[in-house]
Amino acid sequence: MDEALRARITARSRAVPPPVARPRCAATDCDHVRSGRRAALAGSPPRRLGERGRAVRAPLLRPERYRPDRDAQSGRPRRKRPLLVGELLIVFLLLEVYGYIRSLANTRYGAALAHGRDILSIERHLHLDIELEANRWLTHHDTLSRIAVNLYQHTHTGLTMTVLLCCYIFGPGTYRPARNALVLINLVGLAVFFVLPVMPPRLLPDEGFTDTVALAGYGTTHQGPVAADQYAAMPSLHLAWAMWVMAVAMAVLRPYRVRWLAVLHPATTAIVIVVTANHYLLDVLAGALVAMAAVLATGLIWVKGRPIYDRGQPSRPELPDPQDRVEPGHKL
Repeated sequence: MDEALRARITARSRAVPPPVARPRCAATDCDHVRSGRRAALAGSPPRRLGERGRAVRAPLLRPERYRPDRDAQSGRPRRKRPLLVGELLIVFLLLEVYGYIRSLANTRYGAALAHGRDILSIERHLHLDIELEANRWLTHHDTLSRIAVNLYQHTHTGLTMTVLLCCYIFGPGTYRPARNALVLINLVGLAVFFVLPVMPPRLLPDEGFTDTVALAGYGTTHQGPVAADQYAAMPSLHLAWAMWVMAVAMAVLRPYRVRWLAVLHPATTAIVIVVTANHYLLDVLAGALVAMAAVLATGLIWVKGRPIYDRGQPSRPELPDPQDRVEPGHKL
């Protein structure tokens, strides 16, 4: 009896298979997914296993990895490019608003003059009034004066529209945030132009400025083929658009050394608009702030690897890399 019972117990124990260790990289429970979930809750980039199973932090996302042409929820590809009709409609509406504000210039001379003198007075109080000395220096150099005036008149719109068109044709993934940033810059600028008309230094009477732009035949009237709002000095859209061009270059150019060459454009623009007495130094600072806020708010420039509008949402954890799998029984 005892031998038979012992034999039955032995046979039953042999029939039970030994426990098999589940691979650590199973689809539902692996170090990659667990690390990604913890990183998503903490708001930090997920971690993944390296070649020898060591946990390493994933590199920060670079601007060229940003895929705004894919839906954030489903991951399905969006329309590669928005309809050209809609984009032209946006340009038309912005031009109409700008034209309406420009049409009010003749009735706002007194307010624009007072605001211009107020800004110049603030700069003198802060010892930032460099416009007059810079303008006098430029008037003694005819060649540099012609170069500065032509840069002021032609690069502002030409280069900006060229960059935007290149994004539309060659970089549809970057076009949407770039377009949104440029539209936001113009909306903020138009709102300030409507509320706070400011006369540029070159038009201030009895201040000693030389209107080099008018001497070259540009920017002298509110109407005509070269029409412009003469009382739209604050903020400087010349500088804001130049900052936008720099931001787009930073987002689409991959070599870092080439990216930093884009800084030359806003730096040159800032010098040109000051020495030609088209803007105050405070206008330059205001234009830079508007541009920086716009490119950050629209996700054109990333902060800590993620667009600023997406930083409050948990990021989706990265999928495990097949090359980083840890085989069962592997010792870390």
